[in-house]
Amino acid sequence: YSAFGLGAYQTFIGPGPNYTIVPGGGSYSDNDNSKIQSGQAFFVHAPFAAGSVSFTESCKADGSSLVTRPVNTPVKQLRNNLYIVAASGHVLLDGTLSQFNAAYSNAIDEMDAVKLKNTSENLALLRDGKKLVAERRAEIQSTDTLFYNLGSLRVQQYQFEFIPADLEQPGLAAFLEDSYLHTSTLVSLHDTTRVLFNVINVPGSYAADRFRLVFQQLVPTPVTFTSIAANRNSDKSIAVSWKVENETNMQLYTIERSENGRNFSGIITADPLLNNGGSSTYSRNDLSPLAEDNFYRIKALSLGGRIQYSAIVKVGQLKSIPGINVYPNPVTGKTIQLQFVDQPAGKYNIALIYGNGAEQQLSSVQVNAGQSIQSVSLPQYLASGIYHLMITAPDGSNFLKTIHISTEQ
Repeated sequence: YSAFGLGAYQTFIGPGPNYTIVPGGGSYSDNDNSKIQSGQAFFVHAPFAAGSVSFTESCKADGSSLVTRPVNTPVKQLRNNLYIVAASGHVLLDGTLSQFNAAYSNAIDEMDAVKLKNTSENLALLRDGKKLVAERRAEIQSTDTLFYNLGSLRVQQYQFEFIPADLEQPGLAAFLEDSYLHTSTLVSLHDTTRVLFNVINVPGSYAADRFRLVFQQLVPTPVTFTSIAANRNSDKSIAVSWKVENETNMQLYTIERSENGRNFSGIITADPLLNNGGSSTYSRNDLSPLAEDNFYRIKALSLGGRIQYSAIVKVGQLKSIPGINVYPNPVTGKTIQLQFVDQPAGKYNIALIYGNGAEQQLSSVQVNAGQSIQSVSLPQYLASGIYHLMITAPDGSNFLKTIHISTEQ
């Protein structure tokens, strides 16, 4: 059962009789139904050349299901299930399976299972241009990567569920990399890990190759960040300071800055002070910070090429100058935002003035003391062009704002 009232393909990978079912669930829970039922349709994948499937009288089984015994030999594997996060709860949509054994090949062969496309959301493993629902590979090596392929996503919230089995190795770690948010999330190799993600109407958000799982062999880190701070100075510059311990084999520190906390770029560098395994304190000034929010982090580069990042700190925008601001400007929709900064509380009347001087009353907004954001709707038939916005304060004074309107989508 799915959120859309439709079923999805279940894939059985052998050898039998103890087939592994992907993604499982529904009528196929705990491998208790691995027989082709009467009247049931199915596909068989022939990896190399066309063949034949024959059924004899002895192939028939009594009853509508057969409870099979579990495989006794532990299998190193990682399941990745895709859920929709609905108001009624989480609903399983699709899933993949990766298994690892020295007897398997990293090349695509008859031990891998091709993906059959569902009518709703799809999750697959991508390898050499082919989409797989189950992939059997050789033993995990450092920097091995599982490439996920997503399809038919909708604007809503989803959840990945990673279920490992017998994957723990000394120093081995797995990270889910998100190319849209530029994040790396640790995925446990001994317990279930769940990762929420949102899809919005932005191409990178619903990109098919947004996610991948990277295995890494961890080594002792050449430095440990113990603190990071950022504060605005009286001259409006921002002082960024950080402290490290266990500093050894370091090559360079870079202060990175972002306006949204996701996309960072380097602005200032600092050479390591001691590199003797002890602690060091650093401080640098950002002389040209952004007027809005500033996010900072420290990138540490070791002599061996290893990269580490500190935590992220935020410095808020400069104190706003009293007044009334209009945004976005130019206006690309039919709604604008008015920002009232340190204006008297009360009722403000909003009017639109056309190029010929004609005036149209739009609305009235109630503003509280301090800072207030108010939404104002524009006429739906409004053409592109330059207009004026007349804002009348409670005391009768007027504010005239020029706005640029574009009706192009």
